[in-house]
Amino acid sequence: IASNMVLARAPLPPRLWGWSTAGDTVEAFLDGEKAGSTKAAADGTWTLDMPTQQASSGHRVSVSDSQDEVILQNIAFGDLYLCSGCTQ
Repeated sequence: IASNMVLARAPLPPRLWGWSTAGDTVEAFLDGEKAGSTKAAADGTWTLDMPTQQASSGHRVSVSDSQDEVILQNIAFGDLYLCSGCTQ
């Protein structure tokens, strides 16, 4: 998770994940509006689904727990494709 990333917009919600202190509340904000919250599991991991978005860019996402805040700039939402192939 870093600035300048692209998150899937739909049909599944954009998902953030990370590590915190076990039981800590983690909150995410998209352009200053609360986009979701969750609690860190016993091993400190957390996963947070934000609301689905329209294709767009230039967003600011902040994620915080009781000790830290991470601010991500220039976030885009769009359609993501994973392509692979073989060469012979």
